[in-house]
Amino acid sequence: MVHASELSPGDYRFTEESAPQGYVLNTKVITFTIKESQESDPGVLNIDIKDDENVNYQGSAQLYKEAESESDDTFAALEDATFDVYTKAGQKVTTDSIKSDAEGKVTATGLAPGEYYFKEVATKDNQYLVNEKTVPFTIPATAEGKPAVVTSNDEGKLSLKNYLGSLELKKVGPDDQDLAGATFTIYDSEGKAAGTGTSDAKGLVQIDKLSPGAYTLKETKAPEGYLINTQAVAVTIPDTANGKPTTINIDEPFKDYRGAVRLIKTDVDGKALADAKFVLLDSENNQVRDGEVQTSNADGEVIFTDLAPGTYTFEESDAPKGYIKNLETISVVVPGRFEGDPKVQTADTKLINYQGSAELTKTDDKDKPLAGATFKVVDANDKDVAGKTATSDENGLVRVTGLVPGNYRFVETESPDKADAEGNFVLSGKELAFTIPTEATGEPTTQKIEQNVQNYRGKILLHKIGSAIDDDEQSIDLAGVEFTLYTKTDFSDTNPMKTTSDKEGMVEFANLAPGTYYMKETATIEGYKVNTFPIKVVIPARAPDVLENPETAKSPYTDAEGHLNKIENGAYVVDTGDFQNSRKEIDFKKIDGEAAGDLDVSKTAFALYFDDGSADGKLVEKTLNPKKDGSIDLSNLALKDGSYKLVETKTADNYLINSQPVYFVVKNTQALGISVDMDNYQGFIEATKVSGDKKLAGAEFKLYRANDLTNPNPYDEQARKRSDDHYL
Repeated sequence: MVHASELSPGDYRFTEESAPQGYVLNTKVITFTIKESQESDPGVLNIDIKDDENVNYQGSAQLYKEAESESDDTFAALEDATFDVYTKAGQKVTTDSIKSDAEGKVTATGLAPGEYYFKEVATKDNQYLVNEKTVPFTIPATAEGKPAVVTSNDEGKLSLKNYLGSLELKKVGPDDQDLAGATFTIYDSEGKAAGTGTSDAKGLVQIDKLSPGAYTLKETKAPEGYLINTQAVAVTIPDTANGKPTTINIDEPFKDYRGAVRLIKTDVDGKALADAKFVLLDSENNQVRDGEVQTSNADGEVIFTDLAPGTYTFEESDAPKGYIKNLETISVVVPGRFEGDPKVQTADTKLINYQGSAELTKTDDKDKPLAGATFKVVDANDKDVAGKTATSDENGLVRVTGLVPGNYRFVETESPDKADAEGNFVLSGKELAFTIPTEATGEPTTQKIEQNVQNYRGKILLHKIGSAIDDDEQSIDLAGVEFTLYTKTDFSDTNPMKTTSDKEGMVEFANLAPGTYYMKETATIEGYKVNTFPIKVVIPARAPDVLENPETAKSPYTDAEGHLNKIENGAYVVDTGDFQNSRKEIDFKKIDGEAAGDLDVSKTAFALYFDDGSADGKLVEKTLNPKKDGSIDLSNLALKDGSYKLVETKTADNYLINSQPVYFVVKNTQALGISVDMDNYQGFIEATKVSGDKKLAGAEFKLYRANDLTNPNPYDEQARKRSDDHYL
C-alpha cells in the first residue's frame, strides 16, 4: 500500500520512482484529485485503478531458432533446441532449460532488468551441431505498463542458426597428381551410409549435411584404371561450433594406386633366369600398352607396373639364350581394391624355361637292347656339342639332356665289346637327326629317334666257282675249297680263321669286328689249281647311312674294293662275289649291259695284278684296252705261272665302272680260265616327293650337273645318258 496524507484540495498523481528489486519500473502515472469541500470528514481517498498503472512486471525475451535443411541450402524453424539464459556476468538465471517450440521460438520470462544472453546447450537427438555463439539481450529498467518482449538487440533480431557438419579431402594418384572421379561414402557409427562425394578436377571431395558424431570414410569407387584404396579414415563431426562450423579437412591426401604384377622365371632346377622377354595381355587378350616388353632381371623377376584392376596374362615372347620358349601362359589378378599402397601381385606359378632332350634305343644284331654303346651329339655345323655324350643303359636307352634349340644328330662313337667274340660291333651309320624346337607348351617332349639303332657284326661272303671238268663252257659251284682269313698284310696271323665252301660254293666268315681282312684260297679240290690271289675286304667301323635308311637300303652299295655291301639278317655283309678256279684258256669280252646302250669299248681300260704275296698284288699291266669286239688279248704278256686279278679302271662316258674283279690262274704259261662277259651299266636317280608323311604327285623336277648349278638340264635323252654327278 502506498499512503499520502495532509493533502490540500487539488489534482495530484503518483509516479513510481523505484521498482521492487527484480522488477521493471512502471512509468505510468496514477492521477487523483482532492476535492475542496466535503460534507463530512473526507477520510482516505481510494484511487480507482482500472489498468496496470500500479503493476510491476518482470522482463521477457524471445529468440528465433532455425536450422539448416538436410536437403538444400535453406533454413527452417527448429523445435526442441535447448537453451539457458545467463546474465552478462555469466550467472545462469534459468532453473530449467528452455526449449524452442514448433515455430522455433525460445522464450525466457521472469527476468529482472539487466543484460543477459541466450546460450544453446543441445539440439534434439544431437541432430545438429550446438551453436556456441551467445545471443545477448537487455531487459530495460523501466516500461510504461507491461514491458514488451525483447526480440532484438543492437545487431538485430534475436536469432540463432544450427548447422550440419562437412568434410573435405584431397584425392591424388601415386605421383600426387590430382584425381577426378573417385567416389567416397561416409558411414555413421552404426555402419549406415550418411553421405557421398566425388572428387572434382582438382581432386577435391566434399561431403556435407553431417550430424555430430563419429564416422568412417571409405572409397567406394576409384577413377578408371585405379585400384580402390580400402584404407578407412575415421572422421569426427564435433558436437558444437561457434557460429557456422568450419569444414573438417583431412590433412593427408588420400591416394589411389595402380597395380603391378610379377612373374618369376626359372629353369627346371629352380635357378632364376635373366633375359627372358615377356608381353602382358589384358582380359581381352590384347597386349598391354602396344606390346610393351619387360625382361627378367638377375633374380628372374618380370614386372609390369601402372596397371588398372583386372586379370592379366604373362606371355613369353623370347626365351633366354639356350632355352626353349615356353608357350604356357600364366594369369595374375590386379585386385579392384587394396588397403593403402598395393603390393605387387605375384603369379602363383613360376614359369620354367626348359632345354631340350633326345633319346634313342640301341640294339644288337638280334634287335635286343644293347648296353655300353656311346654316342655324341653334333650340331647343324657338324661340330661336337660339348659335354653331350651318353652311353646306352641296360635297356639300350641313350638319352641326352640340356640341349638348346637347334638341329642335331646322334653319332655313335663307340660300340660295346661283344662278349662271345673278339672286337667290337660295326657302328650304326644312320642319320640320327633330330630337332630341339624353339618353343613348346610347358615341358617339351623328348625328341625320340623312332627306329631302333642297331650294331652289327661283320660277315664276308664269297661264291666259289669253276669250270666243269666235262664242259669248259659251263661254270659250276665248287664245294670243299678252303679259304683262310687274315688280318695282317703279310698273312702272318698266328691263328687265322679258316672255312671251306659249301655245296653251293658259298664261303662265309661271320661274327667279324670292324677292320681290314685278307681272304685267300689256301686249298682246293682235285682237278683245280689254287687261286692264291688275296681278296681285300673292309668291314667298316660305321655302316653307311644308305644301307640303314629304309628308302635306300635296297639300292646296291659298292665299297672302294668293288665289293657289294648290304645289311642282312642283322649282320653287315660284304659280298666279294664270284671267285673262279679256271681250267682252260680265258676269253675276256667287254659288253654293254644296257639293252639300248651305245658303249664305246675302246674307251674302257683294265689293270692286271699278279699275286706276289702282298695284300694288293703286283701291278703287271696298268692299261689293257679291249678290241673293237670287246675281247681282251693276254697272249702277248708272257704271263708266268700264278694267280692274277683283272680290274676295270676306266669306262666310257655315261657308264659305270664294273668294280667286280676277275680272278684267274696261269699254269705252264697257259692262261687257264673261263669265258667272261664283263658288263657296263648306266646309273639312275630315283626320288620320292612328300609333304610330311604324304606322298605328292605332279611335282616337276629339273636335273643339274654338279659342276654347273646355274643352268638346268631337262631330263631328256641327252641328260639321261650323262654319268657324272648331278643335282636334282
